[in-house]
Amino acid sequence: PEEVYRAINASVGIVDYAETHHFDLIVISTCVQTKLERFFLGSTTEKVISYTHVPVFAIPPTYCLA
Repeated sequence: PEEVYRAINASVGIVDYAETHHFDLIVISTCVQTKLERFFLGSTTEKVISYTHVPVFAIPPTYCLA
């Protein structure tokens, strides 16, 4: 079944969904950003790691499909 989940931003949505549904692990890719983008926007992966109690497996940028 398909489910639509809305949140203030991606990191909050990922963490909230994972904790609400009792995930055992969050798997997330990291994508390369410029230093300026990272400074102003931050990294979704870094925020997820900071906000959650669920273990996070971050896949390096060399494996990013986008």
